Amino acid sequence: MNSVVGWLAFLSCCCAVAAGRADESALTNIGSIRKLSYADAKLSPRVKLEVTVTSHLIAGFDAQDQSGGIFFEWDRERPGLGDHLRVFGRVTAGLYGPYIVIDSIEKIGKRRMPRPLPFRPNFMSSGLGDNRWVEAEGLLVQVSPVDQSEGHGSGLLVNGDLSIGIRFRRYGTSFDLLRARNQVGKWVTLRGSGAPVFNNLRQRIGAEIICSSNDFIRVIEEPPVGEMLPLDELGRWDTRQERPSLVLTSGVVTWVDGPRQCVIQSGGHGARISWLDDQNIAIGSHISLKGLPAADGFFVGLQYGQSLERVEEAAVSGVPAFVRDPDPFSTDFGYQRILVQGVLLDTGALPILKTAGNASIPLRFLNPKDEEGLPPAGSQIELGGVKLVDAVDTNAVNSVQLGVTSLNDLVILSTPSKWTPRRYWTAIGILGLLALLVLIWSLSLRRVVSRQTLVIQEQTGKRAALEERNRIARELHDTLSQGFSGVGYQLASVERALESDLDRAHEKLVAARQMVEHSLAEARDSVRGLRLHNEEDAALFPKQTLAAAAELCQATGVDFSGPKAEDLDHRFGGLTNELAYACHRIVLEAVTNCLRHSGASEISLNLKDDPGLTLILADNGRGFDPAAVPADKHFGIQGMRERAQAADIDFSIQSTVGDGTTVTLSLPNCL
Repeated sequence: MNSVVGWLAFLSCCCAVAAGRADESALTNIGSIRKLSYADAKLSPRVKLEVTVTSHLIAGFDAQDQSGGIFFEWDRERPGLGDHLRVFGRVTAGLYGPYIVIDSIEKIGKRRMPRPLPFRPNFMSSGLGDNRWVEAEGLLVQVSPVDQSEGHGSGLLVNGDLSIGIRFRRYGTSFDLLRARNQVGKWVTLRGSGAPVFNNLRQRIGAEIICSSNDFIRVIEEPPVGEMLPLDELGRWDTRQERPSLVLTSGVVTWVDGPRQCVIQSGGHGARISWLDDQNIAIGSHISLKGLPAADGFFVGLQYGQSLERVEEAAVSGVPAFVRDPDPFSTDFGYQRILVQGVLLDTGALPILKTAGNASIPLRFLNPKDEEGLPPAGSQIELGGVKLVDAVDTNAVNSVQLGVTSLNDLVILSTPSKWTPRRYWTAIGILGLLALLVLIWSLSLRRVVSRQTLVIQEQTGKRAALEERNRIARELHDTLSQGFSGVGYQLASVERALESDLDRAHEKLVAARQMVEHSLAEARDSVRGLRLHNEEDAALFPKQTLAAAAELCQATGVDFSGPKAEDLDHRFGGLTNELAYACHRIVLEAVTNCLRHSGASEISLNLKDDPGLTLILADNGRGFDPAAVPADKHFGIQGMRERAQAADIDFSIQSTVGDGTTVTLSLPNCL
């Protein structure tokens, strides 16, 4: 038992020694913590601090010792303002700077707040006032609730060019925002802990004050609320005031430039208003407001404006009338409604009005779609709008814009000719381009025509050669074939007459020789292509045709019947040379084919007058099937068809196997 007690005592001593060593290694003042590098802070060193609570934050509180202030992360009940604490925890690097994560807290008692540091502009660029107890003096211009149930709010304190944001935070006891709002417009001293403001790149862009008690706001001076001040009285010298104060004024809204800026005009004066909160104000609204007069370059406007009263006007009768401005590029009639004459220019961006004094004034439209209703560039116009001037305090004008609220304030004095130099050059360019395209098209078409002409000439030559070959083939067939057939028939007669009648045989032999000479002459002319149909060809038909047909039939012993040649001369006297020659050749070819192939014993040639002049050659031979006759083996039928087609003769063959053949020639109606 005694040994167990001894061991426990020994362990207690070891723990105490270890705790003592741990306390010795812990950081004990805020100044040393804020000097840590980012790498050292990431090692999370232990801390043991004695601090005084200065303000409440959402995730913890600010507190400080003699060396500085820092944020403590604590998700439990916040300690009271002014509580003196002993804090155990560790350092964390954080995103914006080191802070303390608390392990445990011991409350030692209460202390008075530390001596405040004066809040200076350099707090915005350094960490001097971060989480430290600070004091600022200025005009309280805004207090707005964020979460009334938790006593959270925001505000703004202004002192000259310095605008300080305020966050009202209080836990345990709600912050009385109504009491703070009653102090708006008063010159106050405000205390709290400094809080840096960062952008999304973790860059320091400013500083605010976290105020956690109404007791930290002390009124220094309460300027009296004066009467309504005309716009032209803003910023005037008043020896009765020691400090700036909010003023009351009123006017008609003539231009709106976003939800937090507008222009108002009263009488012959205009001013630009910057609002604390987003506003929805229409052109022509009569408003009463309060704000802080502030220099706006060469002019005086109102900052931190707060609307007190608004009366919407259904008509624009209350809007100040336009004033004609002879020198738009000046500070005269700044922020007032003016009339300007000039020439409208199109620059591709904002339209510009060029005045008689060669001043170029960009046009801004309240409704961007109104820009589409402008007349064409080069038009002489008179336009009404609000003169928006950017000028420095030396009266030097940087820029002037004309704010146009409606195209109803536009008067077109003259419009330019549609044929501007630019359009002339454009038309010339288009015509030149068209001429070039026509030239290119003509050259291209000429090349195509040349190629097609060569093709047509080549095809025409081939067709002419083919037609010439067919013509020669027909001539050779109709001359040599028919001639040799006739010679053959005559020689056959000679052979039969040699034994019985030598005189007749001699006569037939002479006839055969004459046929050979005639056929050779015709063949020679056909090959040379020198045949020209003449009067001799016209004399062949019908007299010589009938004689030749009868002679061929007689030589073969076939009966031939037909009209007498004397009866036909007067009916065929009007035939042209070509038509007579074609009929002569077709009839003889038909007779020759009949004698050669049909085995007929009778051939007849008849004439029909109705409906036209028609020749019908018929036989009683064996017949054939015209559709089954190959054209390449029976050139006679093909030649007859080609001759008939060339002479405009209707040609037909009707034949049936075993029932003879009929050849019909219908001559043209010109006979």
